[in-house]
Amino acid sequence: MDWVRQRWKLSEGDLSNFEYENRICKVIRLSYDEQKQRKVEHWDLLSDSQWMDWFQRETLIPEDSRNFTASLVLGSRKEDSNYGLSYLPFSRLVFERIYDRFFIHDSLARTIFRNYAVVFSRTYLPIENSLGTCNLVYNCRSSAHWKDDIALSSTYFPSTGRTYAVFYGCNDTSAGKTVMARIANRFIKSSENSFCHPMLSVGIFAEIERSRMRELVLSGKTDLQDTIDALQLHGYGAITKFKSRVDPWLRIYSIRNGLECWVQIVHKMVAHIDELAMPPCETNRRDEFSSAGSRIKDRLGEIHLEYLELIRECNMIIDGMTLSTNMALARDNMSEGKQMKAIAVVTMVFLPATFVATLFSMTLFDLDSSSMWLYPSIAIPLTIIVLGIYVFVVLRPREKWMMRNPDPCHNNEKKRDERLAWLHWV
Repeated sequence: MDWVRQRWKLSEGDLSNFEYENRICKVIRLSYDEQKQRKVEHWDLLSDSQWMDWFQRETLIPEDSRNFTASLVLGSRKEDSNYGLSYLPFSRLVFERIYDRFFIHDSLARTIFRNYAVVFSRTYLPIENSLGTCNLVYNCRSSAHWKDDIALSSTYFPSTGRTYAVFYGCNDTSAGKTVMARIANRFIKSSENSFCHPMLSVGIFAEIERSRMRELVLSGKTDLQDTIDALQLHGYGAITKFKSRVDPWLRIYSIRNGLECWVQIVHKMVAHIDELAMPPCETNRRDEFSSAGSRIKDRLGEIHLEYLELIRECNMIIDGMTLSTNMALARDNMSEGKQMKAIAVVTMVFLPATFVATLFSMTLFDLDSSSMWLYPSIAIPLTIIVLGIYVFVVLRPREKWMMRNPDPCHNNEKKRDERLAWLHWV
């Protein structure tokens, strides 16, 4: 079956599918010092030599000091690249050291390359030569259907309280800050003593994605207003901003579908917090773990409500677009109706004279040039009679009905009065 396997090592085929280039990355380690106080360390790494120096320093840390720590890598994105998240921000040599040091599972490849699906998965897997047999592997990914997609791979060891996480695609600007800076600030400044909880990185991932989806909805509302203005001014044919006239609808429907997927994903995240067991550790750490889980759960609940609100806004946008389209089509139909009415009036004016000319051209009548006066003397009165019938049979009853049933939305009173005055004169 196509599921998360117990194999940890990425295969040669998976490694060759990625592209590699050294770009800036931020490494963060959160731990406790000897006085049980929160300790934050972070590094900006770029070249292979900087990475190798960092790995060398890592080997000098005592094994016991790694308990109740969170180690993270924030990898940047290749700008203007068709590869997206698969263009990794380090050399292949460094990446092999990272996935070995950060216990990255081989399901990462599937998560990265299935880029149009929203993903949150958690799997309990054993790791060879590791403490405990119930380690947690997380994979998260946002949809690449829109720009600024990100991914997360994380591994948590309940027996030691260690968390290893790698974020991918963390440098596109959003809301005035880069994604990398926003994630780093949440870990360095806002995590407090909750960094040991495995769902902290997942919760931050959900917050970053919430910001992206909100920006998409706001952009959709702006496009809606522009579309409505264009429709009102120039009709349905004025939608030239998009490749197809249905693009505005398809875009909003796609955003709404993405939001509905995220509602389900956030629900899964909240349910997973409830299923997490307490780690076998000190009482104060146990209390901190429980408290952190409750806070993350509350925040995810708020994000869930925000997604529901964004879905309602999308529904409002869709309803607004439908209304504006119907109004534009009605406007175009009214214009075409006026043209057809003008053609009918012109036809009505010339039809009696044409009928008389056709009648006189028949062999039943033997008329010479001295009888030409008969044509205008018959055609003109007949035209006046036909027009009179049209006015008194069609127009006047309709105007009388309008007087008895005024339209409250009809504000062009002056034009209506002029038409009524003309009919009275007739």
